[in-house]
Amino acid sequence: MVQKLPNAPPQGERKRKQRRILAAIVGICLLGAVFSLPGFIEIDENGNYRLSAQRKREYQEKSARSERVEVYRLIATRTGLYNCLRCPGITKIKLQSGEVWKYGITRKGKGRYSSSFYASNYLMYEIIAVTDILKAEQLERKLIIAYPLLPEAQARMARYGIFLKRPPGNTKDM
Repeated sequence: MVQKLPNAPPQGERKRKQRRILAAIVGICLLGAVFSLPGFIEIDENGNYRLSAQRKREYQEKSARSERVEVYRLIATRTGLYNCLRCPGITKIKLQSGEVWKYGITRKGKGRYSSSFYASNYLMYEIIAVTDILKAEQLERKLIIAYPLLPEAQARMARYGIFLKRPPGNTKDM
């Protein structure tokens, strides 16, 4: 006995069914993509990518923190020997009270170093300027580069023949 095969759906109906299945798969994939976006991206009402609200807040907080930085100097509080971090051939150098040991930039103010650091190294924190990070970096670089021209550095050169490229507490020009 021969069994009759069910009639196959017409060609057009088959294509519509395939399109619906394909559309459903694409929709599921898009839905999956939306839920698997990294936390810093979201999709707006037009289907475009944009930064997430959290990422925008992070940017604004970081910008606010970076706008106010201090350019500072650490000053010797007594006459004596101080660590010389990149001095040619020596590890200690004599500084007079009030002379510069280091220039730097910080967002933390005097809290950049602990009070025990200041006390044990006989240093005092002094603010030179409060400004944005770019101007602060320029000023710090200028101060470090110009260090050999300070009267204290000139006197040291004349007295001891010690020529320092930068303050004793700075390890690099910037």
